[in-house]
Amino acid sequence: MGALLLTVVGALLIASFIEVRATTLRLASERLAGLTQQLGVLFAASGPTQRAGIAAVASQPGVIAFARTKAPTRKQRDSALSDLRRVATSPEQVLATELRDADGNVLLSTDEKAGLEKVPIRDVLPRTEPGDSAVIGTFRLLRDTIIYAVAGAVKGSDNTYVVRWRRVTMNPRTREGLDRLFGTFGTPYLGNPGGSTWVDFVKQVPAPPFDYASKAPVQVYRRDGQEYLAAMRVLPGTPWSLAVDVPMNKVLAPAYAFMWRYSLLGLVALLVALTAASIFTSRLTRPLVKLSDAARGIAEGDFSREVRIDRADELGELGYAFAAMATEVQNTRDNLERKVNERTADLNTAMTQLKDAQESLVRRERLALLGQLASGVGHELRNPLGVMTNSVYYLRTVLAAQPKNIHEYLDIMQQQIALSEKIVGDLLDFTRSKPPVRQATSIGDVCAAQIARMGSMNGVQVESSLNGGLPAVYADSSQVGQIVLNLLTNAVQAIGGPGRIVLRTQVDTDRLHLDVADTGPGVPAQNAEKIFEPLFTTKARGIGLGLAVSRTLARANGGDLVLTTGALSGATFRLTLPLAPRGAA
Repeated sequence: MGALLLTVVGALLIASFIEVRATTLRLASERLAGLTQQLGVLFAASGPTQRAGIAAVASQPGVIAFARTKAPTRKQRDSALSDLRRVATSPEQVLATELRDADGNVLLSTDEKAGLEKVPIRDVLPRTEPGDSAVIGTFRLLRDTIIYAVAGAVKGSDNTYVVRWRRVTMNPRTREGLDRLFGTFGTPYLGNPGGSTWVDFVKQVPAPPFDYASKAPVQVYRRDGQEYLAAMRVLPGTPWSLAVDVPMNKVLAPAYAFMWRYSLLGLVALLVALTAASIFTSRLTRPLVKLSDAARGIAEGDFSREVRIDRADELGELGYAFAAMATEVQNTRDNLERKVNERTADLNTAMTQLKDAQESLVRRERLALLGQLASGVGHELRNPLGVMTNSVYYLRTVLAAQPKNIHEYLDIMQQQIALSEKIVGDLLDFTRSKPPVRQATSIGDVCAAQIARMGSMNGVQVESSLNGGLPAVYADSSQVGQIVLNLLTNAVQAIGGPGRIVLRTQVDTDRLHLDVADTGPGVPAQNAEKIFEPLFTTKARGIGLGLAVSRTLARANGGDLVLTTGALSGATFRLTLPLAPRGAA
């Protein structure tokens, strides 16, 4: 009961934690996406203001006059500098305002010592936007300061631009807005998408490891060995990206707090339930122990134990019924012992008669098997011997003439004689048991010898991948040769014409497997096990002993022979033999 309660409480706790965790992640992702959108709107609002400020400076008379004059006077230069120093918003963020040509060369600057002339500016010059619109550039690092450029064309000039350099700093108003939005929930970042220049509005930081190819609004990544939930969006009108991330442990803190709180409550509930269950089961099991002891005594033949349960409930009724049952069982046992003694003599007589009938049935089955063997042998040997007799008669008749087909009839005699030898050999192997003489044997040499022994195979080609590099098997070479010969003969007969036989091996830790596959019609599924039974055959010729003898010989040598699945369309037989131990002769 305790294990069951613990399982139920644990399952409910795990399911609740999974649901709370998923809900927490969903709400945190929604809040993070919303905060990123609000912050993006806040920063995107500064873009039009900065572009408008550059456009206003580019329209000043002093700037226009300086840009149109090839050799401006000192007065024109001072007037242009006065116009360039006009800053509408956040003057503390402006490093310098410059006039540059289309190649980026500085023509005039409000701060010639800032070193800005060495900073690349090809992302904003020359200007490619239509009209008088300004361009906001990417972040750059000037010594230890993050800066960016805002550039706009001087009105009426095609090759002169106003470039204002601003540093990335946090003014009090922006900081107040960020604190109001985020509090301690997350950290905002601003930088170039896919670039290395990012800032957390206080200092430069490494670029967040975002998957920029992903379209998901919220991602999960690892940084500095910690997992973060993060959101990113590109600020419209700028080349910048805004990112906000929050540590995953802070996101999941409510879920873990829920888990520990409810784990404690579940443990308390489990202890209370186990205490109540212990009290209840103790009151219930005491009479059951009495019944169990009495039942054990009855099973051992002791009917003297009495069961007294003085209760007015179901257990009391059970004790009364058990006592009545014990008395009835004792009476029944006495009657059974008496009847058993009476029937024992009759049973001995019946067993003797049954044994005699069984022996008679075995003798009849053996006689029927011997008769079937004799019939098969007589029928199968008569045909090849008749063919040989006719061939010999023909050869004797025409020997003097020496016909051209004399070798054909000699081949016929050789095939029929070999068939007769196989039939006789199968009968002898099946009827007598010869223990194998096991030794280290080369399976490649055995297969090569049996292929050569087959001679002409009616157009069947044998493909063998066996070579001298195979490990030796521990078996009787003559018996293994007989198995291989039977498999080759069956394959040739199954193909019945041109075809292929493939021999392949596979070596395991202590076994070697030889597969003999053919392109014949294969073995029907219903005959997969019957083909190894003695006298079972589906061919017009043969007595059905080849595979039975082959499996017997394989198992006698510590292996096995089975029908398996191969790469060819026909049947595949696998012969498994043990590998020879080291030092075996």
